[in-house]
Amino acid sequence: MNPISQGRIELASKINALMMIRFMVLTILFGMAFLISIKRFEITPYYFIGGIYLFTGISAFLVKRIKNLFIFALVQICFDVVFETGILYFTNGIYSPLIFLYIFSIIATSIILYTRSSFIIATFSSLSLGLISLLNYYNRIPRAHF
Repeated sequence: MNPISQGRIELASKINALMMIRFMVLTILFGMAFLISIKRFEITPYYFIGGIYLFTGISAFLVKRIKNLFIFALVQICFDVVFETGILYFTNGIYSPLIFLYIFSIIATSIILYTRSSFIIATFSSLSLGLISLLNYYNRIPRAHF
């Protein structure tokens, strides 16, 4: 087996592991959202979580058909940052206890991809947190009362 196909197989297995972790986290979040919203009857987080399930399913289908797995992995991790930003949006923004989630995308990038990509994802995570901070400042984030 040549080194290029070996590297492709290794990157594909790392991307599959990333999607499996995302699926497990989504399932936990879906259960938590269901338990919390029984009294409040909010449906918006379900659309958000369902959209992420759909994206993960489509990505799992496409992982063997994509030629450039490096770009595919970078798009997956960027999506994870957007997913984490959405979680913060629904859980009180910068006051959320889940603000630490960005670090997992940065760590996943450093494991799956190269150092430069880690800096790109760290910058994107910082900009996303800045966006959440601005939305909090201008009172555009719904307050969750647990």
